[in-house]
Amino acid sequence: MIRLNNIPNLQLSEDEDEEECIGLASDELDRKQTHSANFGDGYIHKVFFGNKYLENTPTKRKCARTTYFKGGNEICKNTFLFLMGIGRDTLADIVKHYEENGARPRLRKKHSLPRPPARFISPEDINRVASVWRLCVKSAKSLCQSNNEQLIRSANLPDDRKSEAVKKQQDHLSLVQKERAVYNDMTAACRKIFSGSNLSFGPSLPASKKMRMHYSFDFAQQLHFPSNPLQPGPMYFLTPRKCGLFGVSCEGLQKQVNYLIDEGMSSTKGSNEVISYMHNFFGNFGVGETEVDLHCDNCSGQNKNNFMLWYLAWRVGHKLHDKIEIHFLIAGHTKFSPDCGFGLIKQAYMKTRVNTLADIAELVSEVGSRADSSSPGPENGFDGSATRQHQAAVSYLDG
Repeated sequence: MIRLNNIPNLQLSEDEDEEECIGLASDELDRKQTHSANFGDGYIHKVFFGNKYLENTPTKRKCARTTYFKGGNEICKNTFLFLMGIGRDTLADIVKHYEENGARPRLRKKHSLPRPPARFISPEDINRVASVWRLCVKSAKSLCQSNNEQLIRSANLPDDRKSEAVKKQQDHLSLVQKERAVYNDMTAACRKIFSGSNLSFGPSLPASKKMRMHYSFDFAQQLHFPSNPLQPGPMYFLTPRKCGLFGVSCEGLQKQVNYLIDEGMSSTKGSNEVISYMHNFFGNFGVGETEVDLHCDNCSGQNKNNFMLWYLAWRVGHKLHDKIEIHFLIAGHTKFSPDCGFGLIKQAYMKTRVNTLADIAELVSEVGSRADSSSPGPENGFDGSATRQHQAAVSYLDG
């Protein structure tokens, strides 16, 4: 033990040796060094300061220095983790196992099951998703597709089952032909009546002309911009901006009005959007007819719902039209006049470079000189952000 008495300004430093800070004499320093060396790793070194004892007990180092090598070259820890593709927790477990058990493979506990990964999907989850998928596919299939599948699967069935499947498909096709004949007759009669007239798109006063007009409306597939037909590979945009396309075709004038909807204005295709666009069309492009025939597809989320029927009844109740009839094409057989205009727009889109929504509007205007279609904008009284919540209004009336 070394007694330190009457040593003024005693200071200890972590960066320097304690003996150098204290300033002991050379003979005392030799005695202290000799005394400390005899204890080895388990020594207890006590220093007496006046009437108090300070006890320094060296503890075993918890984190040993670890050096990482790759290909014989020393590298840092972060580089080692990156090259090995492991995390810090995994590395800590490996080091701990090596210190306790040496260079032995890590074994799981007895009777322990392998731990599933973080993104593990159980068989129950797979079956639940599969059942929902089958339900969606079944609801999305048209009757024609279902009949065709039954015909294919009836190859090895008895003759009565085959005859039943064939008859079911024949009845469906005959119904489709009747519906298509009705649509063709209505559009042909409308074109014949207004072939020599000087009518053009409005705006016109509602129900100001005693006539019957036919309109067809539908959504097209979305357009993406920017788009370059000469681009050799995918663009650097993670997801291009989407532009919705809604068209209303007037068979009497053989023209089509196309609404370009930026995804920032509306990204859905529900009944609110359909009613908003149709309401804008009748107010800004209608010819003032008293009776209207409408044709659309059989989509219940867009057209075939109570909200659309309420809106048409509202127009008749407010004397905006005297009579409105809406016809739904059979699912799986919904090709009609708006698809012709959409096809011309898609052909021009695949050959033209577009960077903004204004470029798409210019493209549609150029197609309009060949396909008699136009693209309305704010100058035509249409604001894409003015999509109204018609469902809420109808729900209020029902309540």
